[in-house]
Amino acid sequence: MANLYQILLLLFMFCAESRSESKTISQWSYSRCSKSQTQMSHINFTTKLPSLWYGYDVAVRVIPSDPTVDHEFNATVTEIKIKNNVAIVELNRTDQNMGWDQMPITVIVTETGYDDIIDYIRRTASVHYNLDEGNYVTNSTSNRVSGLIDKGLSKLPALQSNPDRQPILSSDDHNGRKYLIFNGTNQVLLVPGLDIDTVSMLSVTIVYRIDGYDDTYSISKNGLFGNAITNHNKYVYVQKDDKIVISGTTSEYVAANARINNVKAAAINVWNILTVQWDVDGGMDASSVWCNGQLLERFQARPVLSVPSTFNIGDTNTKTNLPFKGAIGEFLTYRGQVLSDEMITDHHRYFMDRWAISS
Repeated sequence: MANLYQILLLLFMFCAESRSESKTISQWSYSRCSKSQTQMSHINFTTKLPSLWYGYDVAVRVIPSDPTVDHEFNATVTEIKIKNNVAIVELNRTDQNMGWDQMPITVIVTETGYDDIIDYIRRTASVHYNLDEGNYVTNSTSNRVSGLIDKGLSKLPALQSNPDRQPILSSDDHNGRKYLIFNGTNQVLLVPGLDIDTVSMLSVTIVYRIDGYDDTYSISKNGLFGNAITNHNKYVYVQKDDKIVISGTTSEYVAANARINNVKAAAINVWNILTVQWDVDGGMDASSVWCNGQLLERFQARPVLSVPSTFNIGDTNTKTNLPFKGAIGEFLTYRGQVLSDEMITDHHRYFMDRWAISS
C-alpha cells in the first residue's frame, strides 16, 4: 500500500500541470470624500471585473488621501450586488473610537477572478479524480483500477491494493469518457489523509450512474462516498425509494427527495451529477444538496469532532457497509470554501455537458 501510494504521488508530480497563478487581477484606486458621526460608516463602488466570474473576490484598503492625516481605517467588503456589480464596504475607524470630519480618502481595490470554469476547477479544487488518460493506474493483468491520480491541490491518490476490491475500468465510453464500474459487493477506493469531517466548509460533487440495488436491506441503498464511523460523520447514500441520505447534519441525517421535476437521482441506468455542500458556520439552511443543476433541499450542517480517518468512494465505510452498484465518472471536492448557488449550477452545467446529462 505504501509503495503504491508513493508511486502515485510521483506520477502526479510528473503529470500535473504547473500551477502558476492564472487569476485575472485588477488593482486600481480612486478618491472620494467621506465623513461619519460614528466610528463605522459604509461606502460603495462599482467593480471593474464582472462579479459573476468564477471565484470572484474583491479586497479593499482605505487610507486618508492627505498623508499628514493620521486616521486609520479597517475596510471590509460586506456585500456584492451582482446585478449592477456594486460592492458595499463597511468602514471602521481603528485609531479612535469616534467618527471623522469631512476628508478625502483613497480607496485601493484589488479584484480577482477566473473567467473559465475549467481553470477554476484545476486551480482551486482540493481533490479531483477523473478517468482521462493518464489519471489512473490499472492492474497489469486486468482492467481493475488500483489507484486514481488526484488532479486537485491535495495530491491525494485514491487507492485500493486488494485486487478483489478494485473497481473495473469501463470497456466502453460514455460521451467519449471512461468511468469506473463498482459491483455492489465490496469494491471501494480509499483516500488516506482526506479529512472531510473536521473541516467546517466542504463541497463534494460526483458524477455517477446507479446500475441496481441490493435487496439485503428493507430499503435498498447505494453508498456513494463518505466516512460512516458514527451517525454524525459526513457520508452520502442513495435509497431505492427516491431518497438521498446525507449525514453530518444537526439532525441524525437529511433525506432529500431524489425525484423532483425532471431529476431522477436514484433511478437505475441514469447518469447524474450530485453536489452536497456542508457549511457548518453558515447556520440554518446554509448547506444544500443539488442534482443536475436543481436544488433538492437545504439543511443545517453540524461540526464533527472525531479524529480524521480514511475517506471512501464507492461505499460509506472502509469495511463493506453500503457498497455502490453502478458507475462513477468524476469526483470533485472543495475544502475550506463555500460555493454560491450560482457557482454550483455553473459546475453542473459544465459537468452535464461533459457527460451528456440532460436536465
